[in-house]
Amino acid sequence: MKYYIAKRLETDFDQAVTRAREVLANEGFGIITEVDMQEKIREKVGKEIPRYLILGACNPPLAYESIQKEERVGLFLPCNVIVRETDDHVEVAAIEPVVTMQVTENKELEQVADTVRTKLEKAIQNL
Repeated sequence: MKYYIAKRLETDFDQAVTRAREVLANEGFGIITEVDMQEKIREKVGKEIPRYLILGACNPPLAYESIQKEERVGLFLPCNVIVRETDDHVEVAAIEPVVTMQVTENKELEQVADTVRTKLEKAIQNL
């Protein structure tokens, strides 16, 4: 089973980041964390990687609902979305929340995870 939802873009990195933020916002997600992995790898390991940004996307009503159903679900929040550069394109990918939530074995989270997946899929499709 795939653990991500992704789309290949024929655009530059900065435009992909801007567009990812827009489509996520349209689906009710705010960005609450941001990690520049290229910078962190350079700083901590002294190695170079292509541009790679991790956006922590949160839909507050769905996060609240999830926490009400499973108190430790915050271990899986926020939903990570990456924007990564390759040799010939940029990819935007989001975690597949249904797969992630299966490890909790909490059936009550299935409906919430399915709603989150639908919103993330729509965002990725609209890039």
